[in-house]
Amino acid sequence: MKFTQPSEATNAFHNSEMMGKNMVETLTWVVDKFDACLDHREISLLLAKDEIRKGLLKLKVGKSVRIRILTEINKENVSEIKKIMPSAEIRHLDNIGSNFVVADGRQYLGYAFSSIVQPHGISTNTKVIVDAHQFLFEFLWNASIPAEIRMGQLERNLPVEKTEILYGQENIVKHFLYDLKYAQESFDSCTDFTGPSLFVDSPIWSDYAELPKRGIRLRFITEINRENMMYCEKLLKVCELRHLEKVKGNFGIIDGRSYGAGSSAEEGQAPAQLIRSNIRAFVEQQQYFFETLWSKALPAERRIEQIQRGTDEEFIDTIKDPHELQKLTYELIKSSRVEIMIVCATSNAFLRQVRAGSFKLLEQAAADNGVNIRILSPSNKKILSFTQRYDKNTLKFHDQIKVRHLKEDLQTKISLLLVDKKYSLAVELKDDTKDRTVDAIGLGTYSNSKSTVLSYASIFETLWRQSELYERLEELNEELRLRDAAQREFINTAAHELRTPIQPILGLSEIILKSNKDEDLREYLIIIARNAERLHRLTNNILDVTRIEGRILRLDKGMVDLDNLISSLVTEYQTSIEQNKIGKIRNKDDESVNKEDKNLFSQVYYRPSADVGPVMIELDRDRIIQVLSNLVNNALNSSNKRRIIGNNEVFPIEIFMKKDDSSEEITIRVRDGGTGIDKSMNGKLFTKFVTTTDGGTGLGLYVSKNLVEAHGGKIWAYNNSNGRGATFCFTLPLKTVPRGLSSER
Repeated sequence: MKFTQPSEATNAFHNSEMMGKNMVETLTWVVDKFDACLDHREISLLLAKDEIRKGLLKLKVGKSVRIRILTEINKENVSEIKKIMPSAEIRHLDNIGSNFVVADGRQYLGYAFSSIVQPHGISTNTKVIVDAHQFLFEFLWNASIPAEIRMGQLERNLPVEKTEILYGQENIVKHFLYDLKYAQESFDSCTDFTGPSLFVDSPIWSDYAELPKRGIRLRFITEINRENMMYCEKLLKVCELRHLEKVKGNFGIIDGRSYGAGSSAEEGQAPAQLIRSNIRAFVEQQQYFFETLWSKALPAERRIEQIQRGTDEEFIDTIKDPHELQKLTYELIKSSRVEIMIVCATSNAFLRQVRAGSFKLLEQAAADNGVNIRILSPSNKKILSFTQRYDKNTLKFHDQIKVRHLKEDLQTKISLLLVDKKYSLAVELKDDTKDRTVDAIGLGTYSNSKSTVLSYASIFETLWRQSELYERLEELNEELRLRDAAQREFINTAAHELRTPIQPILGLSEIILKSNKDEDLREYLIIIARNAERLHRLTNNILDVTRIEGRILRLDKGMVDLDNLISSLVTEYQTSIEQNKIGKIRNKDDESVNKEDKNLFSQVYYRPSADVGPVMIELDRDRIIQVLSNLVNNALNSSNKRRIIGNNEVFPIEIFMKKDDSSEEITIRVRDGGTGIDKSMNGKLFTKFVTTTDGGTGLGLYVSKNLVEAHGGKIWAYNNSNGRGATFCFTLPLKTVPRGLSSER
């Protein structure tokens, strides 16, 4: 039969017959759900009525109505509960004091079944009342436990598992003393530094101090400092006490079965709120937390001794949480009183800390506490801009904050923070591309170990001094660069000024030599011409060195017959040497030898390979003549030096040219029979200002090397295998290979 919702109405009844009739009638029309909330007495009275118990059974079997019954299950009513459990969902809740039914969410029945002579109740379908009690039922249902669990507790004689919140200091102290009274085995407590005064300086102390006399083990974890040490010493007389740095939270566990946690409170006062729970899983979890903290804590005796001596317990902690690392960074900066030293792994690490606000804290530490701060960081434009602006904007204490820049070879993958040489925080870099510090960092190690902190401090000081030296070296290098530029400019100018008078000296002396027959005067003119030519070569070499180092030397290349160039050079040398009496030249085409001069003059031969004819090659004619002239002049000087030493034998100078088809290059060798290359010249023969010749400048070979390399060739030298003299070699590519100095025309 379809139920028709009547208009809203409320009825009252005052006898058990009417109430029973009303309940039975409700059971006949329920089609969806039947929710009942009954105290531990009324559930027994209700289920004792046969027609009601049968009506509930019909709802479950015949109509599949969901039946939920909420009550307080105890030893007196458990047998009745078991009878109805197959037909209904039953839950237990302590201290239920009301009795009502909500049927299909549209009818409310309120009952008072008891032994009173005049029982009473109401029945209503008023929506507001029905909805309110439906809400109340759902709330209580969610706060309850299944009947099966409660029955198991009754069978094992266990208390009801529950969690409650207590309010008010007096109420909390009252319950605390009650729990102490029934403690049997242990009482474990963990508090912040205010906890010891709460125990010692309050009404609970006398009861707490009596627990060990009943054989109850007391354990207490707290942060021991100078302020609470007096209370801790008193606690130590009755319990096992340990110290844990910066411990937070206030909780206790009695006998491993009851847990209580209080809110933070003023020193010496009970908390205003307290959570109590005996839920087994929760208490076991909290007991595990306590045991973990206990194992890490320091015995109170050692901590008190440290405070008395003014020392701290050494530790090294590994921290994985990047948020915790950033928070610790802030705390360490705030705690500093003397000095902060920082090493940033990268320039991005520096900028991330700027964005995170660490520099604001550093400024505050410098301003408020006079802390000296030194920072080492790799540099880039953003950091330079920041530090320059930073110095300008913080003039009142910027002397206390110094930033130096690390070179790339000094960079690490670890950022380091040292505070007062007491604490160190080293954090690894995980991903330098991230914008936030917490996303970029990995593991961190935090320590107050003296050896660890001082080792880091030593590393910092070394890096600081090295960065200081680097900065000074950069300043000196810049100063030297400016001086070198000025020196080159002066030398270049001086060399140009010297060339101007040398040209007329050379030209006029040559004219006079040709026209003058006076032998005495000719001898003087030869000396003038020889030294003018020497000065001319020197000025040219100086100018070439300045061009080479300024990278402005240009090659004027053209197609040249190299064979003809060398022959012409030998002919020019022959004329010059015969006039100046310094040696004898033999051209490849000149087989005549002056027998009378054999022991007076050196001889120079040009010996090209038989397969070498005219060799057309692109080069700068004047520059290659300059290279050959430098090598021949060195060979003549070396040969004459050997003869002056005491051997009048003639040591020929030979020039060889060979074409290498496989490597497509020409090799030219100048071999002499002089004194050879001194061992001290190994590795530096072609460098600037290196010479073993008296009066030599050491520029000729340096210039020659750069000219050969500018043509794409290479130059080298070695002592001859027969122990007489040395051979200088250089190559020229048959195809032009631009390299080194510019070869632009």
